[in-house]
Amino acid sequence: MIQPAHQRAYAVYVLALDGDKKALDMIERFDNLTLPQPARYLLAAALARNTRDTDRVKLYLSSAPAQPWSVRESDGTLGSDVRNAAVGGLLSAPGR
Repeated sequence: MIQPAHQRAYAVYVLALDGDKKALDMIERFDNLTLPQPARYLLAAALARNTRDTDRVKLYLSSAPAQPWSVRESDGTLGSDVRNAAVGGLLSAPGR
């Protein structure tokens, strides 16, 4: 089962994709929570989408607490290893 914090991180990411500037404020709510790494990637992607500040995103990823993904989803959607790796890969792509 997907963890509630991961679902909230995904919701913030979707809001950021829509250009909602309030998503930046929402990211701060997760600063002291230890999240699964894919949830942290989603929040970093939301930060990158709204700031375009690569250094800030790198600092965020290096300082925010995260833990390895330990949940397996039977449907292979939101919690799939392929999707998690893709989100992480997007963060390291040039020009992101």
